[in-house]
Amino acid sequence: MPVQSGQWVPGMWVHGEAITNDAQNGAPVTLYQAGSTTETITLTEADQFVITDVILTTQVNGNVSLIIDVDADTSADAGELIVGGNVNLLGLMHSFITPYVCPAGTMPTLIAESSGAIMCVVHGYIRRAE
Repeated sequence: MPVQSGQWVPGMWVHGEAITNDAQNGAPVTLYQAGSTTETITLTEADQFVITDVILTTQVNGNVSLIIDVDADTSADAGELIVGGNVNLLGLMHSFITPYVCPAGTMPTLIAESSGAIMCVVHGYIRRAE
């Protein structure tokens, strides 16, 4: 059964991207249907994005983090860090042994302590919160 634009089915594989030259104030991850570069997906308050892996490349000299910014302060407070740290102008590839489950209705945000080019790609799937 074809999926309509912006819709999804439980367990559907998706990928997300955040590409920016300055994530000091946060750069949200945008979700796309698997196999698409144009069909974006918006979560409802009952949907959870389950992250299986993260690819992060950067030209930032300092800390770069992928977080769930529940209080919208663009900092990695207790319990908000998904992955990150000082990647020293390089990058990281992280595959989760146990997938990271985002709180219902939330999407990751990319943050950095200084400006510079950053590309973050996440893979995973969407599920209905239990």
